[in-house]
Amino acid sequence: MKKKILSGTECREAIKNGVNFIGDLLSRTLGPSGRSIIFNKVDSLWVELSDDGWAAAKEITLENEIEELASKAVTNACVSTNDKVGDGTTTAITLTQAIFNAGYDKAFPLKSGELLVKADQNPIPIRQEIKEIAKKVIAEIDKIKRPIETDQDIWNVAYVASNSEEVADIILNAIKKVSREGGLLIEDSQSPVTECEVVEGLEIPFGYLDNRLATNKNEAVFENTKVVFTNAIINNAAQLI
Repeated sequence: MKKKILSGTECREAIKNGVNFIGDLLSRTLGPSGRSIIFNKVDSLWVELSDDGWAAAKEITLENEIEELASKAVTNACVSTNDKVGDGTTTAITLTQAIFNAGYDKAFPLKSGELLVKADQNPIPIRQEIKEIAKKVIAEIDKIKRPIETDQDIWNVAYVASNSEEVADIILNAIKKVSREGGLLIEDSQSPVTECEVVEGLEIPFGYLDNRLATNKNEAVFENTKVVFTNAIINNAAQLI
């Protein structure tokens, strides 16, 4: 397979185009007045309408390879946001775009429509400045943050995330049943009804997934085996590395 290699101004412009394309598109879904995006899932005939920027970002592919890499770098930066809080991915993408453009304009200022890149221009100090300022911003946010304490607080967060009073009620009731230390798993349903099912204890499927796991005919017997418990969904071995 042929690889496309770019450098210099052409490469920087392609990266900037990719960052701004994904940022401009998904920022439209931000906030209570955000708009929805219609898209089809990869390798699927299903068409979805969603105001969840993260859901749409995962299904977007750009024709230009360099712009595609840049857009994926932006969306991948939001993975930790989604894993830690389950929301705020569109805000993370919007902030990433703004920080990128501010740093880009400082590193490569425009003059007469052309990029001026000095021989001694080094973007690393700009990156360090961004990291230092980010620490100060986080410290200020920590001072004004308000912890979620009441059931109404939980309901408000669930409502903002789902845009549905019905779903917010279900989430609040589910948390009440399993406590805040319990685990919640959201799965797609084949029916139009949203339901909540409480499972007592931990279910561990029996049997082995592959014949190569068998140690003796139809048995898989292991001694001193290490077991990993996680609340995340593991789809491939790379997630464990």
